[in-house]
Amino acid sequence: MIVSLVIDWCFCMSNWDYVNEAHQLFDEIPDKDLVSWILLISVFSRIGDAGSSLNAFYMMRNEDGMCLFEITVISSILVCGMVEGGYVHEFAGKIVLLSETKVLNSLVNMYGKYGLLNAP
Repeated sequence: MIVSLVIDWCFCMSNWDYVNEAHQLFDEIPDKDLVSWILLISVFSRIGDAGSSLNAFYMMRNEDGMCLFEITVISSILVCGMVEGGYVHEFAGKIVLLSETKVLNSLVNMYGKYGLLNAP
């Protein structure tokens, strides 16, 4: 947990030097937990690095023993941009989370931010 707080603090500095150092620290964590992964995804999203954010989500879902519950998907959607959000949306459909109201609300919020909700 302390490592997660240090990583979050470094990322909050919005300085690429700190982001790179925090990413190296993250890579050294032997047993990454859900909090660490969400922090990594959210920080890359905050600094506008969509590719790294999406890559972190992809790596997280392939991590051994990492269960992706609705909170994981919701947290990822909330911090994602449009490109990453579309990927997470597709993935949520594959793991049958689109029936969860909270997940759907997060998707509506994300698409609404980008003006992609069509009202008749």
